[in-house]
Amino acid sequence: DVTPNANKPEEGRFFMNGNFPMKLPPNRTTYSHVDAWDPVTGKRIWSMPYKFVLLSSMLATAGDLVFTGDPEGNFFALDARTGNKIWSFQTGAGHRGSAISYSVNGKQYIAATSGWHQTVVGGAAAALFPNENFRLGSTLVVFALPEGAR
Repeated sequence: DVTPNANKPEEGRFFMNGNFPMKLPPNRTTYSHVDAWDPVTGKRIWSMPYKFVLLSSMLATAGDLVFTGDPEGNFFALDARTGNKIWSFQTGAGHRGSAISYSVNGKQYIAATSGWHQTVVGGAAAALFPNENFRLGSTLVVFALPEGAR
């Protein structure tokens, strides 16, 4: 629940505070998954389970690649048709944002940021998973796709 608060309101400024409780479920087990669904039939095509909540948005390319990152700092590509992980790179810190794709002189690149040090997510992850060592930091990584990939 979010409650507006403005003890000393100033014109043109927005004030708000909130309560964002985060706690483990009763069985103390968390999980996440990435699913691909057929939009015509409504049936799940594949599902990839994951031990932590994936907070990073996904980027799909025209070449059936899906890119995303995880709380442990892995940035990876999935085959959109099968869900198989086909590539991974350790960036050094957890992901929470969106990757982008761009092209320069016909060469396609994928760029992503990582870093939890300035987010509620970083503190919440440490509180929820005290036995995990989520690395902090900020990184921008850029990868060139192989010739012919899109």
